Amino acid sequence: MKSFLQACRVATLHKRNENGADGVCRNITILAVMLIGISLSLGCARTVTDKSSLLQIDIEIALRAPLSSDDYVAIVFNTTTPPTTPSASVQSYFPLPGQTIKEEDPPISVETYYEEYFNTWSDYILCQVGGPSFYASGSSGFPATTTDNTSIAPKTTFTVVQNFQSSTATLKLSFFVGEIANTTAGSTLYINILTTQRNPIESGNSGYFKDVLRSPIAIQLRSGQEVSRSPEQESDIGNISIPAASDIQACRVSIF
Repeated sequence: MKSFLQACRVATLHKRNENGADGVCRNITILAVMLIGISLSLGCARTVTDKSSLLQIDIEIALRAPLSSDDYVAIVFNTTTPPTTPSASVQSYFPLPGQTIKEEDPPISVETYYEEYFNTWSDYILCQVGGPSFYASGSSGFPATTTDNTSIAPKTTFTVVQNFQSSTATLKLSFFVGEIANTTAGSTLYINILTTQRNPIESGNSGYFKDVLRSPIAIQLRSGQEVSRSPEQESDIGNISIPAASDIQACRVSIF
């Protein structure tokens, strides 16, 4: 009888051990499935981000003459709405964000430029003879309440390839889309291009507005996308007031 009870006790303990082992196995299996799911979801998120940041954008701008040290080309971006610029008929003083303003006959208040134009510029590239500078607002536009134009500083790191062919007066830029704020693969990027020219007898490094695209470019952030503007589309027939180095003849934007 005693041996029988001992046998029952051993069997019961063995069963409990089996149940405990099964419970542990089940817990490990559930934990493994959860970890795999989390890993996959994070991997997908990284994939979307990587696709956007690894896309490259090429911008090619043809002018009527090569740039001089007093000529500026501004390439303006936004991902939510076309950036606002003056019309081509306006030839007024137009200090770009980050530029110093002339002391002689100062223009209208700085806030006016930001309220009317720069608060719709999420980022912009200032191209000049010495090389390009990238200015980022960190949001959908530079603050409309900005009162000091020089408080807007260029990024300290900007990986870009700039090539200017003097023989054809063609400016070429190539950089990663991820440099531009709020970009995601498949979304639309709005771009506008304008030119200004500094009066060398005035102080400051700002210039006067000279030319702009007939309308902003809209391009999808997908590899293989391209938008071109021909000389016929960007012709300024009869407008001889635009200096040759400020006169935009054609442009092309490519994503790959």
